[in-house]
Amino acid sequence: MDSLLRRSTKQYTEAELENKIAASINLFKYVEEKDIFKQYYQRNLCYRLLFGSSTLLELEESTINQLNAVCGYEFTSKFQRMFNDIQLADGLNANFQSYLREKNLAFPFAHHCHVLTLILTIR
Repeated sequence: MDSLLRRSTKQYTEAELENKIAASINLFKYVEEKDIFKQYYQRNLCYRLLFGSSTLLELEESTINQLNAVCGYEFTSKFQRMFNDIQLADGLNANFQSYLREKNLAFPFAHHCHVLTLILTIR
């Protein structure tokens, strides 16, 4: 699923990606080791969100919602929190950039900050 959600997947239209994600989640219903999937999905989601390699944030949100429908809130709460953190960070960055423009201030370097809450479970 990670390869479908990465930006490098330009060979598919948005509708095709949605269909492939839906088919993957349909298949996921039959996986017994959902906790292993959860660990990989969480790590890959983190990388996609932090490095901006996600195809569409709407598709990420849709995927999280579909997983929520299959597995429940407890399974997807960390995913949702990570997604919300990135949306909040994007808003704060936009506000900061507009503040800099209003005050005619500039950094001598490009500045963009993302903070992501990632909670790992150590066993």
